[in-house]
Amino acid sequence: MVIMVTQIDKFVKKIIAIVEPHLVSFMQVLGIDEVYEVRGDKDFIKSIKDAFSRDEVAIVITQRSLVKKHGIPEQVKVYPIVVSLPDKPEDLGVEAIDVYREFIRRFIGYEIYINL
Repeated sequence: MVIMVTQIDKFVKKIIAIVEPHLVSFMQVLGIDEVYEVRGDKDFIKSIKDAFSRDEVAIVITQRSLVKKHGIPEQVKVYPIVVSLPDKPEDLGVEAIDVYREFIRRFIGYEIYINL
């Protein structure tokens, strides 16, 4: 039975968040496995590099403004997947359908048309 648990443990991945201080509590309430608070450019770059070097990290949640500021590509390799949350007023005006369509296109590779 121990062998089976070890094998399953290999496939368990983590979700982490790399966010500014005002979003740390929100991410913790959501149940994110690890939350990194960034107060400057060096903190963000260090946290992103750390996340990409760890095999157990599957998803990195961060703020869209941080991704845009540092020019980090949202899809570098299969894991971890970087999900950038809109955090500026200009990003919040985007239709939800467009956001979902972009996620599906990026992660599945197909264009999905949603009729409402």
